[in-house]
Amino acid sequence: MLLNEKPISISVNRFLIFLSVFNIIGIISVSYFYGINTGLKGSYALISIFLAYILFQGTTISQGSTSESIKYSKLAMSIILLSVTGIAITDFNLAISAFVFGLVSVLIILNLSHSGFSHNIWIILLALSSILGPIGKIYSSRLYYGSTDIFPHLGIVREITKSQSLFTISGNYKFFPGYHLTVTTIELLTGLNTYDALVFLGVITFVTGIFGIIFLTNILYHNNYKLSLAAALGYCSLPVVFSYHSYFTTHPFGTTLSIYFIICILKRKSYRFMLIFLLVVGAVTISHHLSLGIVVVFLFLAAAIELGSYRVTNFPQRAWTAQKRAFYLLLVGTIPLTYWSFFGESFITRFLISSKNALYLLIYGTGETSATIITLGNVQPKIPSQNIADFIFNTSTINITIMLGLFLIGFLIMLSEKYNHRVIAILPISIISVMFLLKLPIQIPQQPRFQMVGSIFVSIVIGVGIYSTTRIQSDTRTIAKIILIFLLCTTALIQGSYGTHYLLTDSNNSGGSFSTSEYEHITQSREFSYHYNKDVESLYIEYRYISSFNQPIGWAGANNEGIEVDSKLLLVRESWSNQLLFSSGAGLGVKNQLYMSEYWLRSAINNKNVIYTSGDNKYVYMDKPQNFNNEIDRSM
Repeated sequence: MLLNEKPISISVNRFLIFLSVFNIIGIISVSYFYGINTGLKGSYALISIFLAYILFQGTTISQGSTSESIKYSKLAMSIILLSVTGIAITDFNLAISAFVFGLVSVLIILNLSHSGFSHNIWIILLALSSILGPIGKIYSSRLYYGSTDIFPHLGIVREITKSQSLFTISGNYKFFPGYHLTVTTIELLTGLNTYDALVFLGVITFVTGIFGIIFLTNILYHNNYKLSLAAALGYCSLPVVFSYHSYFTTHPFGTTLSIYFIICILKRKSYRFMLIFLLVVGAVTISHHLSLGIVVVFLFLAAAIELGSYRVTNFPQRAWTAQKRAFYLLLVGTIPLTYWSFFGESFITRFLISSKNALYLLIYGTGETSATIITLGNVQPKIPSQNIADFIFNTSTINITIMLGLFLIGFLIMLSEKYNHRVIAILPISIISVMFLLKLPIQIPQQPRFQMVGSIFVSIVIGVGIYSTTRIQSDTRTIAKIILIFLLCTTALIQGSYGTHYLLTDSNNSGGSFSTSEYEHITQSREFSYHYNKDVESLYIEYRYISSFNQPIGWAGANNEGIEVDSKLLLVRESWSNQLLFSSGAGLGVKNQLYMSEYWLRSAINNKNVIYTSGDNKYVYMDKPQNFNNEIDRSM
């Protein structure tokens, strides 16, 4: 630790007053452009600032004792073991999983307040309690597909297993097969089916990410095990972490590898870490280009800040060390960039298009092509409540409010204490990252992906805030701390189960799943269309699922008269009524929102020629391109 460094002088009260004024100006501005309801929804940040003011304690973060103690650990382990039985009996009830995770988190905080501390035991307990959410979400249904991103990845793994070759992969992922090759290896070694192998890798990735945050914080804070565990708890208190680790796609896999990429950068003088570093760079380069790309950009910024801070404070030797680290980062950063540019199909073009769309959204608050809402029959679209109280007192707002308060506490402490320049360098990155986690009146392209990568840096600052609360002596504030930590962690697990879209003006875009009966019926329907080699169309979820078996079908569009069908068969599901559905829209990847009433759907099915039925799945024969509607089919 750099003991001869001077802390940054900062007036906490003035800083928080400045943030409050800035937030009020933001509320007024948003109210002017988007309406008073949307503007007032941003008032949650004022509550966060108030929490930071109440809980902020200007104390140093001590190294803490590493002596072994099992205080509270037996109780926590008993709770977890009993909860596993209870969760299984209640069909993996989400509320029980969230309650257990919140309770274990509170016990961790209470244990951090004592001098005796067994970090190994509590790391294991944190990992066990946190994975209850994703595992429970997955096994409460036959197949959890979340945002449906999982379907194409399942298809790629099935194709690799079938052909025993990577060259059969279609699309851009043929150049980035690392994740799929890992799932295939697990499938072949364990005998698990494709979905279970993917889930197995996801659980391992989640736990490995928790350990990675602990290792990273230990490096930054010189083996402060208490703070490292608090940072890991901060990582698990972010809904985006639970959300992405509930449907286990390439992004959390790449993000976890990126954590170890950062660790190896900081440990570059060790030959052992150099070897690991080369393996990590190679793995993440061929697994998920976006994760490492975002991390490299963030690290370049951190290296520049660290280098500048050394020069300003007149540490020429450390400035030279930071300069070498920046050059080293630049050198290794060119490896994946060169690979992506050379092998990735139109990588540079797609990057420029994404940058253009991002700029357009930031300026105008909407896209060049937008989705429309289509209603069929007497049904009302699910419009989010405009009630301010409903907005503030929901799981996502509660979680973000407490998270932001702890982030502000950690930020203030990191500025005011005698820490090394590498720690100070991550603050600007954390500020950028936390902006992606907040509720904003505009949607940032790929926002959840930036949230996942940014969680690496935000969790460290939150960890500092969490750990600082363990030094609170007041009984009243201690009770408040326990309540806040419990709410933070329970809402993270619950909100993580409903997606990570934090747009103030957006509707709830929750994920989905197939129950056992739904899965059996849609599987039988898929086999029917495959056996007869029929030309089939359906709506978005069914289109994505069936296509994952390398059995391409069409994605049907819709208009105010019905579903637009260009194929011979339309796969219809009776469960479509009164649900948010997605039809193909104008523009690549644009999804129109579609709602249909139960009466309209039942009439449409009865008036058409149904040639196959499996549960609520029905194949409707269309002799020519036409709309699927509730008019009588004269060709019957």
